[in-house]
Amino acid sequence: MLFERYKKPILNYALRVTGNRADAEDVVSEVMLAVFVKKDMYQPIAKFSTWIFTITRNNCVTKLRKRKNIFSLWVRNETGEEELLDPADPAAALPDELVKEKEMTAQIKKAIEKLPETQREALVLREYQDLSYEEISQVLGCSLDNVKILIFRARERIRQELSSFMVEGS
Repeated sequence: MLFERYKKPILNYALRVTGNRADAEDVVSEVMLAVFVKKDMYQPIAKFSTWIFTITRNNCVTKLRKRKNIFSLWVRNETGEEELLDPADPAAALPDELVKEKEMTAQIKKAIEKLPETQREALVLREYQDLSYEEISQVLGCSLDNVKILIFRARERIRQELSSFMVEGS
């Protein structure tokens, strides 16, 4: 039941942090195993989602540290981009709208990947996982004020990064 409930949010978070689907899937497996093994260690002081995202974050950091000196052989598409996790429904929009949406998604993804690690983590937890500032503070192990600063700076960097794209595609 826990796996079904948290699989997709954890996979999305891990994918955005690691930038690699294979690593993200490994993280999900490791997190679920850790939750099962450490289930007696959970203290209901914090929400369960906070605890599981903390475990996920720690596994992502470990995976990134191990990966630093590893060469990836994963195939990318013709533009050099990795495939998106949640592509738009083709029946929902016209082809030109799909192209614009895909371009915007790719630009946002690039901008997020350029963020420093802590800003990227805080932003992903807030915008994609809908965690509160307090929960993010617990996951990242930093103060509430620091979380607010991280998210503010991340949003500013994304705005700067996308400013030329927004002018062109208004």
